[in-house]
Amino acid sequence: MSVSKTAPPSPIPKPLSLTGGIWVSREFKLSCERIPFNVDVLMRTPLSNRPWKLYRIPADQIEAINSDWHQLSSAPGIHVAGKSYGSYRVAIDDAYLPWLSVSKFKFQPDLNPMKPLEEEASVQGIRVAIWNAITRFFRDAIEAVSSGKGPGLDSVYLTHAQTSHQLALEWAILKRDLKLDPKVKTRFTQWLLFITLNLVDDYNTPLMLAILRKNEDELLQAFWNLHTDLSTYLPSTTANFKAGVELTAAQNSVELHRISLFLLLLDFVQDKKDVRQHKFDLEYTANDNANIFGSMNGISGSKPFGIFDSQKMLDALFTSPIFPGDTARKFIKSSAKLMGHLPIGFPDGYLDLPFDVLSKLSYGQVFMIHAQMVHFYHCHPSLNTPKNNVLVLLACNPIDLIFSQVLVKWATSDAGLRIYERIIKGIQECQKTEHLVLALAALLCYQRLLPVTHNDQPIKGSYQADFHAILSGEHLGNEPTVLEHMGFSVLRVYYTVKDNEKMRRFLAAVLSIKPPVLDPFHEFSDRYWIYRMKSGLAHKDACKMAGFECWTEEIVGRPAILDHGKAVIEILNNEEQEEEAMVEESTDDGWVMVKTLKL
Repeated sequence: MSVSKTAPPSPIPKPLSLTGGIWVSREFKLSCERIPFNVDVLMRTPLSNRPWKLYRIPADQIEAINSDWHQLSSAPGIHVAGKSYGSYRVAIDDAYLPWLSVSKFKFQPDLNPMKPLEEEASVQGIRVAIWNAITRFFRDAIEAVSSGKGPGLDSVYLTHAQTSHQLALEWAILKRDLKLDPKVKTRFTQWLLFITLNLVDDYNTPLMLAILRKNEDELLQAFWNLHTDLSTYLPSTTANFKAGVELTAAQNSVELHRISLFLLLLDFVQDKKDVRQHKFDLEYTANDNANIFGSMNGISGSKPFGIFDSQKMLDALFTSPIFPGDTARKFIKSSAKLMGHLPIGFPDGYLDLPFDVLSKLSYGQVFMIHAQMVHFYHCHPSLNTPKNNVLVLLACNPIDLIFSQVLVKWATSDAGLRIYERIIKGIQECQKTEHLVLALAALLCYQRLLPVTHNDQPIKGSYQADFHAILSGEHLGNEPTVLEHMGFSVLRVYYTVKDNEKMRRFLAAVLSIKPPVLDPFHEFSDRYWIYRMKSGLAHKDACKMAGFECWTEEIVGRPAILDHGKAVIEILNNEEQEEEAMVEESTDDGWVMVKTLKL
């Protein structure tokens, strides 16, 4: 507002006489002139991608008769929330601030919108004032996100909100976005039903038939009923007000995880990636997450997602009114793509690990396994091949009760036994040292998963003979002990063979026990491993070179009783024919170092 006035009048001349003249004066002329606003410029200003900011604007600047706020409040980057104690609560996009500043509007940042104003606290008391401030902010936030002005406005309220408020706001945003686009709502409902059908095998039960007959609104009814009572997120009265929130931390965590799953499904349906960070609980398994979707239709199941009969699934979806025409076929083809976006299952061959293991582990455990593999292959790049992933899984198995229980169940299954046979076959063949040591470590960890028999003595006269029997397919009952002795033999040989020190440390970490008392025939185990690691020989050839051929022919296929005296004589005779001799020295760290000397 500007004030203009006429030129100052000339001094009034004194009258010549009281009756001899006329008074003439010039009056001041006051006029009000509004500053012209080019609101069109503001309307055309593109919004930023950043969260908006909260401000307080004096009420007289908005309520004045000649105020331009009635035009500004309709701008897409401005949201007027409400009035309290002489000022309005306003949210503004950053892109508008330069224009508003030039236009000389006054606005004060509201850095803590849930902090009561001093005048409010002085009148009503601090407890009531805090309650009012929290309630006011929550209602402002619900109204703001319901306006649909954009993610920037959503973000500013989500940023300032308490955890329980965030939950209510996320649900309000999700329901708002679903209602904005009927096509998105339909696809969202279709995927909910598709995930539900994946949980069960029989689609002809009365419950499933009733679900398949429902239309879109009926299928979404349970979803719309979620979190409709906003009073849950606020104390009912100031009398029972506490500084905390009504919902417990555990309840908030569960609900935030659930809303995060539905938001991800919405992102998938809209074919976009939300910039917001979803709050997943990594303790949930893929099946747990799938059941959260199934709960919208009252269905739960243990069947892994993606394992279904395609024809039976098609027949069931054709009966649903929400899958017209050939829509069902498109959804079945996109099921693998859905698994890449939602944490409800793993595509076939994911990480080249057993599906029965991954499907029963939490996502946090799966991420940990992946991280272990990345670290292991970083240290041992020559081992980086998909077929080794299951060996790394076994050898790097953490001390975790649930993880171990899942691996135990898998190890005794047909799939686990096939991996066991593959490891055995690999150890028998010619392999490079690192591959051989990894296979030995994996075999040891596999055996440790099986029930303990507490038999730690050699069955066939020596641990080397028992090791040969194990590789020949026999079950002795002392497999972990035998493999531990073989592992320590490899460690002793590592001092004589120039090789990767990291691999030696890896094996020592897998063994994770004190070195046992030496087997009377340990020198032949050490000789065997020298031929395997230094010369790259296969199992049988290394046995021959180590003077062990006489034993191998006796014990293959049956638990033969070994004559210790005869064995010693034969070993000594073989030693005399060798061109190399083995001597032992003790090292500072307590190990026995085997040296090979030319004769």
